[in-house]
Amino acid sequence: SLAEEFNIPIWEAQEMIDAWFKAAPDAKKFLDTCREAPILGRVLVTPFGRKRRFGLVTKDNLNFIQNEASNFPMQSISSDITLHTGIIVQPKLQKMGIPIVNFVYDSLIMECLIDASLITEVKHIIDEALIEVEDRWLNTDIKFSMSHKVATHWGNPSTAIKLEAA
Repeated sequence: SLAEEFNIPIWEAQEMIDAWFKAAPDAKKFLDTCREAPILGRVLVTPFGRKRRFGLVTKDNLNFIQNEASNFPMQSISSDITLHTGIIVQPKLQKMGIPIVNFVYDSLIMECLIDASLITEVKHIIDEALIEVEDRWLNTDIKFSMSHKVATHWGNPSTAIKLEAA
């Protein structure tokens, strides 16, 4: 799929993967352990306690299930970080009259006046909450980052706006 995504030969995609694994051997070991879990009947558990069990594993579905297993920790942790961040910021934003209108596994969508100083304050509240979630739930030196996007219509990048701080 990497070859297809970047429209490169399979051998070149494999070289990219091999180079990444060489630079990050612990990451490769972790992913290999995740890929082994379905074969060994192991349950994967995230730091948030979310569990991923695997049903019937056959030759036909093995690669698909192993891909799911290797993606599960990162996708699940990302979703839980976002959820817990939303739980922390919701009461603060509510007092400001800013509702969280949607949660999509890695996004919090809010409605807010187009006011640069207000949006800057909201970004700061969210960033602080993210740090709180990391400190409370994750035993790692890795710091997570969050991007903030401002648009007049959700899901439509052409409506993105750049605000200058007041």
